[in-house]
Amino acid sequence: MTAKVIRRIHKLRKHVENEARLALTVAERDRQRQEEVIQELNDAIERSREEVSAFNAEELFYQQGWVLRMELIRRGAEALLMEKQREVSRRRGVLIEAAKEARILERVAEVREEAAEQEERHRSGKVLDETGVQGWWGKRG
Repeated sequence: MTAKVIRRIHKLRKHVENEARLALTVAERDRQRQEEVIQELNDAIERSREEVSAFNAEELFYQQGWVLRMELIRRGAEALLMEKQREVSRRRGVLIEAAKEARILERVAEVREEAAEQEERHRSGKVLDETGVQGWWGKRG
C-alpha cells in the first residue's frame, strides 16, 4: 500500500476513534444520570423516614409500604447503573482499540512516506551522478 492509501485509512480510523470517544461520553453521561436517580431515591427514602410519626400506626404502616416500594425501585435503578457501568467499560475498551489502530496506521504511513522520500532521493542522486559522469566524459573527450 502506498502512503497515500494508508493516510486515507488512518483518517477513517481516526473517525472511528472519534465516534468511539463520543459513544463513551454518552455512556458516561448516562451512568452519571443513573447515579443521580439513585441518589434522589435514597434522599426520598431518608426524608420519608424522618417525616413519619412513630405514634401514628396507620401512617407508620403506609410509610413502611412506601419505603419498601422505593427500595425495590432503588434496587432496580442500581441494577441499571451496573449495566451502564459495564457499557462504559465496554465503550472505553472500544475507544482504546480504535486509538491503537489509528496510532499504528499513522506510524505505518510515516514509515512509508520516509521510505518513499529516501527512494526519491536515491533516484535523484543516481540522475545527478549520471549527469556528472556524462559531464566528466564530455570534458575528457
